[in-house]
Amino acid sequence: MKNYLDVIQNNAEFGFFHTPFWQNIVKDVYKVQSKPLLSMKGSEYAFLTNFEVNNLLSGHKFSNMPFNFYPEPLYDNKNLFINLILELGKEAKKLGAYTELKMTNRLANDIVEKTNLVETTANYVSILKLPSTYDDYRSQISKNLRANLNKRYNKFSKNGFFIKNVSNFTELDEFYSLLSKTYRNRHQMVCQPKQVFKNLFQMKDSRFSFEIRTIRNRGNQICSAIAIILDNHGTAYYPWGITDQKYYKYALSYVLINELIKDCINKHYKIIDFGSTPKSDQDLLRFKSYWGCDNLETYNYYLHKRPEPVDLNSSYKFLRYIFSKTPMFIINLINPLIVPQLA
Repeated sequence: MKNYLDVIQNNAEFGFFHTPFWQNIVKDVYKVQSKPLLSMKGSEYAFLTNFEVNNLLSGHKFSNMPFNFYPEPLYDNKNLFINLILELGKEAKKLGAYTELKMTNRLANDIVEKTNLVETTANYVSILKLPSTYDDYRSQISKNLRANLNKRYNKFSKNGFFIKNVSNFTELDEFYSLLSKTYRNRHQMVCQPKQVFKNLFQMKDSRFSFEIRTIRNRGNQICSAIAIILDNHGTAYYPWGITDQKYYKYALSYVLINELIKDCINKHYKIIDFGSTPKSDQDLLRFKSYWGCDNLETYNYYLHKRPEPVDLNSSYKFLRYIFSKTPMFIINLINPLIVPQLA
């Protein structure tokens, strides 16, 4: 197959989750097969990220992304894209699998009809559109948020907190320890395996970069952190954020998020993607709206099977309760085995 990156990287919808680097992370860490699809006719094309997944939770499927990230299909010829879906469906059916496509842009009715895809709405993805100056952003947010930010920055200064980026693997381990504990204690679920963050931390790319920004106390311990992927073509992805429960009263995430917004505006970024949220998590959706995000529905499309929806905020409550009581050393051992079964 022709190097698909050469074909698609100038598409306006091209982003980090289309890259071979990310696809290799998914393939290696989650033990799935990566089979990107490219169809061309002259200079016209249609492209889909594609993974073959076979696990306990979702069964055997071909999915454009096993987890809740949304690499849009990229095409400039609709018929090529329709044929790509049909060929993928044939291959899946031959193997007794089904097809799953996740995206933030709803497919046109004629594409759905010609491919026999079944449409469902899934999570929300929260997008913050950035103005040209930080002063403009401050004028757009609510008076309550402006007052809240002033209060949080005052506490931040008076209590000796400071911001520092993770710069080595020891600090990365410290971040991951807090991340996994927070997921267990607050969310009652597993987090992505440590290897994901190690691979991202080592990324060397002229367009994309990965940062973990932390707030530390006088003892140099991490109190709060966000992990972000930056696309210098104008998008920041903010999928992970945590705060140590001992520091909840300081609301340190406000400082980190506001500094991220300020930094992105200064670098002329257009949007910050605050990540996906289950529909049932109204508190988190309100929090993202508080910062000015538009909460946009995402769409899942299926062929040959429509699995029961899984809401990460409310499903498997008993199992998640048991998990929340499990010692961390056991979680660290089983986490790399569990997460691939959830793809």
